[in-house]
Formats: sequence, structure tokens, C-alpha cells
Amino acid sequence: MLRKIFEKLLKQLEARVDIVKLSVIERTSLIMGFTMFLCLAAMMSAAVVIFLGVALSISLGNVLGNPAYGYLITAGIYLVFLFVCLMLKKHIINIIAGIFIDLFTHDLDKRAKQEKDE
Repeated sequence: MLRKIFEKLLKQLEARVDIVKLSVIERTSLIMGFTMFLCLAAMMSAAVVIFLGVALSISLGNVLGNPAYGYLITAGIYLVFLFVCLMLKKHIINIIAGIFIDLFTHDLDKRAKQEKDE
């Protein structure tokens, strides 16, 4: 009888360990997928910004009669954007951290809600 109880406890423990493993795998895959998406979006955004910057520089250079002025003005615009990003650094970091926290805890929130409903 004691042996049967021990075997049931062992099976229950194995099941819990499997659930934890699957949960870690799920969260890791979500984090990796989101990180890959961010990297891809950053690369695509960088390409768009570069091409738009070159187009703006050429256009401004044609309007002003000197290509160097167009590139200098575009560089100034980039510096303004950089300054704004540096000023909003904490806010941007908090937003990204919040997204990662949501990805880490989304399954826990679902389980807590299900247990509450039961």
C-alpha cells in the first residue's frame, strides 16, 4: 500500500516536471520568436530609413543647389531623432520590458484565470 502511494506520488511529480519543462519550452520559443521579429523589423526599418535619408538628401541638395547641404540637413534630422530617442530611453526600455514580462507570464495569467473560474 505504501509502495502504491509512493508510485503515485512519483508519477505526479514526473507529470509536474513535464509541465514545467513544456512551460519553459513554450516561453522560450515565444521569447525567441519575438526577438527574431524585433531583429527583422529593426533591419527592415533601418533599410527604409537609410533609403529615405538618401532620397531626402538628394532632394534637398537639388533644391538648395548643393548636394552637401542636403546631406548635412538630413544628418541634422537624424541627430534630432537620436536626441529624442535618448530622451525617451527609459520609456522605450520600460515598454520593451513590459512586452517581455507579458510573454514570460502569459501562461501563468491564463492558469490563474482558469483556476479562478473553476
